[in-house]
Amino acid sequence: AGAKSSSSSSSSSSSPSYRVRCSDTSSGWAWDICDLRFFSTKSSSNMSGGGGVQRVYPLKPIESGSAGPGYSAEGALSTGSGQLWGGRKDPNNGGDIWIGGKFPVG
Repeated sequence: AGAKSSSSSSSSSSSPSYRVRCSDTSSGWAWDICDLRFFSTKSSSNMSGGGGVQRVYPLKPIESGSAGPGYSAEGALSTGSGQLWGGRKDPNNGGDIWIGGKFPVG
């Protein structure tokens, strides 16, 4: 709550990446996320669920920064981990806070 967010994506020949980005939070310096899920309508070996829209799991979590050990992006992107991501500003990207993943091609 209290966050203004947007999403973005980028792609390379190796794997596409998707991020959820926040430029302003109520604290001004942190963004905590407990459960973040990505979905696709394309079929892939890295998916779960039935036909139609399926959850897709990142091959590699990516983040702007975290509060430290135990608060990395893996916590928010893992099913039932019970951990959260303690997001911190990216000093190299205008101070935005972001979380996402690199996904399989296709």
